[in-house]
Amino acid sequence: MDTWTLIDTDGLKIGVVQRFRYESWRVSGRFMPDLGYSRYQRLFADLEYAANEQLFTHVDDLERSIAALRIRAVGPSGEDDPQRVSNLQIMRDWCQFQISSMTRPADEQPLTLPSTESKVSAR
Repeated sequence: MDTWTLIDTDGLKIGVVQRFRYESWRVSGRFMPDLGYSRYQRLFADLEYAANEQLFTHVDDLERSIAALRIRAVGPSGEDDPQRVSNLQIMRDWCQFQISSMTRPADEQPLTLPSTESKVSAR
């Protein structure tokens, strides 16, 4: 499995995501926080609480606040420019985000997993 590093606009490392699934520009996997996560931990905890309690208006407000952070992800090779992410969710040790269409290469097709790995990931 590969890892993606999440960084904020100051270049501070928030944490890494050990990818379990990558499909249609969406990355999901195990989240391992770094020191920079303490800046945002309360925001993501509030999002998790609001989602669990089905406080949808509050969820929408929190998602807008998270999007405004302009968090980026550095791919597994570490050599690529940080990619802007959207729809970022961090809930305890799980994370999901989508590579923003604003930063991904226009000519590149989304990566899909081989059929056997897709079936395992879907369980």
